Amino acid sequence: MAYLAQQHAHGDLVGLDEPLPKCMWPTRRGLILTMTMETTVSAKNYAERVQDHSAVRSSQSLNAGDDFRDLAKFLRQPYVSRPRLLSPSDRDPPALPKLQPCFASLYHITENSTDRLQFTTIEEFDSLGEKVLPARDSFAMLLLQGYPAPEWLNTLGGRFSVDPEFFQRHLLFETASSKGPPKHSSAQFLPSRHGNMLSLRISTLGFRQSGDQLDHGQGDLDALRRKVSDEMGRYISKIASLNHPDVQQGDSVVRQFFLHDSDNFSLEQTLSLAIQRAGDAWMGM
Repeated sequence: MAYLAQQHAHGDLVGLDEPLPKCMWPTRRGLILTMTMETTVSAKNYAERVQDHSAVRSSQSLNAGDDFRDLAKFLRQPYVSRPRLLSPSDRDPPALPKLQPCFASLYHITENSTDRLQFTTIEEFDSLGEKVLPARDSFAMLLLQGYPAPEWLNTLGGRFSVDPEFFQRHLLFETASSKGPPKHSSAQFLPSRHGNMLSLRISTLGFRQSGDQLDHGQGDLDALRRKVSDEMGRYISKIASLNHPDVQQGDSVVRQFFLHDSDNFSLEQTLSLAIQRAGDAWMGM
């Protein structure tokens, strides 16, 4: 599933087809996380298993999962009752309901044709059943655009036995507190250890009309860059919390923003890709 953080309009994931007594969940530790289940598990069960794995500390096992705690909390959100934090928009008069953007697109690709299905809700996706799997000698690609809802990740994780490492990598954001030397997690492996996962940085150049014809001096540009840096820091902290009421499914996700002068800028986003077997064919996210 290619996972694209689409800029501007929308905002920044394979499966088994025969019943098996156990599902092997390969992890970046080079070990195997074994889960007893049928072909698929429920969305809630997937979230619970990630949570169970996140509770295993490095002092208890070589296959530790303590660096999955933030992901586990995010995936458990739909099943935990908690007061909702109010955002400034909650205090405004109710607005007309907005049309939900298409969040997921499924492509079935054969030698002679490409069929595309779009989904706004999980219910629309679930209604396809086994039809989401690619046919023999074909390929399927599931494309998600924008900030993900935990319900979607749980549904896809349970349906296609997705290694949670894939979600974990995509949902890591560099905040001001995380800058500097890399922090050591419970286990360290080269990125090549997961040959079926890939992350790409995508840059976009932009131009804005400053609104005046005056030449801005270096001092003005420096002040504007400091302002943009502060705003970007608050934005990343909001996204990285994985629980902010102002961040909605499908919102644009920007990792870096660079101001080149008063009119020109560039932004950086991430595309995450995972490919693996799906029955008699291959599927990508």
